[in-house]
Amino acid sequence: MMRNLYRQLGIAILCATMASAQTAWKASNYHGLTAGKSNKAAVTKAFGEPSETRKPSLTAFANEACCEELVFRGKGDNGGDLSIAVRKNGSVVYILDQFKSAMPRSTAYRKYGKDWHDRAYSAAKCAERAGIAPLYRDANGSVELVEYPDKGILFWPSSNGYDFFGVVYLASAPGLAKPPACVKTAAPKK
Repeated sequence: MMRNLYRQLGIAILCATMASAQTAWKASNYHGLTAGKSNKAAVTKAFGEPSETRKPSLTAFANEACCEELVFRGKGDNGGDLSIAVRKNGSVVYILDQFKSAMPRSTAYRKYGKDWHDRAYSAAKCAERAGIAPLYRDANGSVELVEYPDKGILFWPSSNGYDFFGVVYLASAPGLAKPPACVKTAAPKK
């Protein structure tokens, strides 16, 4: 009986360890650059001078005032443009490898592997600061992201919600695990 109890406890610990490992986000390397660690000098060393500089296109991960986005036309691994958001202090916020044309989910899963997680998010408008409303995990959220936590990447869906328009490399998992306190107290929309 005691042996069976230890076996069940061991299985429970193993399952808990596997579950926590699945949610751990590992920042990945893109041509020697890592979001959160690399700087603007490393970006220009790797890709040269940008074709264009603009406000960040992915405001869900960087508000417009925080950074500039360096665009390298046609230098993405998937045939499209490469966009790298860089903070005023020089650190890389995100790396966006855009697809030349939208990639179907089935193709993306074959190319990047089966270790993805589909997560839904909502934007916390009540916690908006500097023009950005933080994302938080919400099973009923309208923003669906396909994440590869072990690779430090996620796919940003196209407007039809089925295809992907690019791969985003981030230093940490997107959004908050729980909604900010103001979301629970905000009045429901009518």
